[in-house]
Amino acid sequence: MWSGLRIAGDAFKITILKPQKAYGTRWLPHHESAITAVLRDYPALVQHLGEVSVNGSTQATKESAQKLTKALKNIRFVAFLHFMDEYLTLMSSLSRVFQSNDSTVDCVKSRVESISSRLSQLASSEVLKKLMHTGMIHIDDEVVQYKGVSLEAGRRGRGERHTPTVDSLIRQAVDDCLSICIGTQDQLRDRFSSFLVNKVLNAATMFEYRNWPENEDLETYGDSEVKEVYLHFKKRLDKDGNMKETIMQWLEIKKYIRRQYGKKYVKFHDMWSKAMKEDEPEGRFKLIFRIVRLIMVIPIHTAECERGFSLMGNIKNDWRSRLTSDTVTALMTIKLSEEAVDKYDPSNAIMEWWAAGKQHRRPGTKPYGPRCKDDTSLQESNENSDSDSCNE
Repeated sequence: MWSGLRIAGDAFKITILKPQKAYGTRWLPHHESAITAVLRDYPALVQHLGEVSVNGSTQATKESAQKLTKALKNIRFVAFLHFMDEYLTLMSSLSRVFQSNDSTVDCVKSRVESISSRLSQLASSEVLKKLMHTGMIHIDDEVVQYKGVSLEAGRRGRGERHTPTVDSLIRQAVDDCLSICIGTQDQLRDRFSSFLVNKVLNAATMFEYRNWPENEDLETYGDSEVKEVYLHFKKRLDKDGNMKETIMQWLEIKKYIRRQYGKKYVKFHDMWSKAMKEDEPEGRFKLIFRIVRLIMVIPIHTAECERGFSLMGNIKNDWRSRLTSDTVTALMTIKLSEEAVDKYDPSNAIMEWWAAGKQHRRPGTKPYGPRCKDDTSLQESNENSDSDSCNE
């Protein structure tokens, strides 16, 4: 099958990549890649399936190829593919945001807003018709070609008096896609309403450096948001400070970070982690950093937890079922750590190993077992043996 598809691609001068299995997976980028591949390799796929439907090795293979060919040549199916290509591109981008460990509240909010805006544009009959006619060439009222392949209207369905036309099939596809767009918008509003209307989550977006204004507006930027977050966590934050001191530190930390980075873009977690590490000796910004820590631990996604469960299954499998919990934990920690080997500082691990022994560790002590004699001891032993022979 694969070799035949590659030969068909060569005939159409199309570079065919080996198709991926998209069924059985819930990850949207897999489905996006599958639909993109179908639209890209469409003429080669139709040609290959047509040959398999005639020259297939078994009757079941022939019937399966015939059904797939019929579906690929259907006008409504091709029109719907173009919509799904656009739709899954949008939804996959949202999925990737939740898969990234660097995602923040601002990332999720801006992505949801942009997707909702694009879905509102798609929820128009004229826009959908234009999208679905992409690449289609109307020969006449009944004949339509897509990438050199003549499409079919299909048979008349049950309850239908007339054979469907091109326009009627497009209208049906448009109605289906309109309901998908409207339904997805409703689901996005229900699912992410907290990111759109919650005052604390909206206030968290002002800690994203790319949202900061120019110098003249930077002094007052985020003051009301800091107050909003402070009032929400007032009982916890009042133990070590007050709101006025926190606002003053917020003003100072903004100027400090702006001097460091200027107009350079920096990731949210990298910027604040570095700033907190540099401030550890002095504790100059400890009050505002308490708010930053609260923002950083807001759970954006559970992708890391899912990766952990998957990794645990890979480490402790049927062939390594006797691993202890401590060993599994240590191996998972190493695997999940994002720090590169060349940047890793082993000092803490070495000190922990040094202090964990039952006896005091001595770096100058030679290992146990038979030891080689050095040159001095060998010379002394030779002199003793010579003196003993002379006495005899």
